[in-house]
Amino acid sequence: NTATCRNTIKTNCCLASLGARISSFSKTKWHIYWHTLEEWGGMVYDWAQNNGMINTVCTLFELTQGDNTCDEEFHGLDTEVLIKALRTLEDEKKAEVIIFDDTQGVKFF
Repeated sequence: NTATCRNTIKTNCCLASLGARISSFSKTKWHIYWHTLEEWGGMVYDWAQNNGMINTVCTLFELTQGDNTCDEEFHGLDTEVLIKALRTLEDEKKAEVIIFDDTQGVKFF
């Protein structure tokens, strides 16, 4: 049945690091990724290195909607997914996510 199929997909995506619940309170809303969060983070970091953005702050809007990222696979990526991907870079000491009020950005190291 449909519910079993959905649960199987969600379980397999979660096991492969290709999906997660949007929040711990929601059992029905999920993000399904076509790359792992680490892969997304790596793509963003590669872009930052290739475009001289190390030691520079970029807004999340610039990364997902900016003219400089139009040809990048992460262009248009959901902001919540981008933040999770950037957190993987934080764990590697390659970036710091900056969020205050309505301002969201990242500094690459």
